[in-house]
Amino acid sequence: MVSWFGARRWLRLCSGVRRLDATFLARRYAPRHPHFSSHRGIIPRKALAGKDQEGLRIVDAMRFDSVDEVSHSGFQGFVPISALQASNCRELPDVPGVYLVLRPIKTRPVFLRQSTGGHFKSKNPTVAINELKNSWAEESVVVYIGKAGGTGMKASLRSRLIQYMRFGQGKAVGHWGGRYIWQLCHSGSLVVCWKSTPSADPRVVEKGLLQEFKATYGRRPFANRRG
Repeated sequence: MVSWFGARRWLRLCSGVRRLDATFLARRYAPRHPHFSSHRGIIPRKALAGKDQEGLRIVDAMRFDSVDEVSHSGFQGFVPISALQASNCRELPDVPGVYLVLRPIKTRPVFLRQSTGGHFKSKNPTVAINELKNSWAEESVVVYIGKAGGTGMKASLRSRLIQYMRFGQGKAVGHWGGRYIWQLCHSGSLVVCWKSTPSADPRVVEKGLLQEFKATYGRRPFANRRG
């Protein structure tokens, strides 16, 4: 059941309304409890063995089946891709962290035969439709889990998402990871949320989220081909 978006609004999006109300989404899904504030991390216990756990909220599981559940795990933003592309990602903080790409409606996806992604180093990002179908994770609203920054890396959520959004606009930039989303019909209506990780390596957090996802669905998120 769609708990927040509504079939009628989704149909309007598919009829050509490409931009959601980003202000509404940000207010609707902004963390409203101190336990979900942005300075705390979200890492399953098994991913934290031997890691610095100071300042982190350790959880045994995270649910990926609704936007509400993702919001309750401390993610914020919830801005449509079309809005991020228009603003050059000014909504994102200039700090390391992890981010998710969400497809809020659980209807059967429609795939494009040609990707809108850029040809980085002359490589065509398009993959076969059957490969996209076989990679799809039913019942999850999360289609991609990504990270920005980490040990020895200078990237921030803002700089990394700028690359990702430009790649989706056909620019030849280095964000090959997550390219499957650019073969989803109406990819501009996908929603991005994020979480800063000041007390943990973003790669550790990302790895924990991927492990939790695979434990739940038996596969990686749709656009995650590694991890």
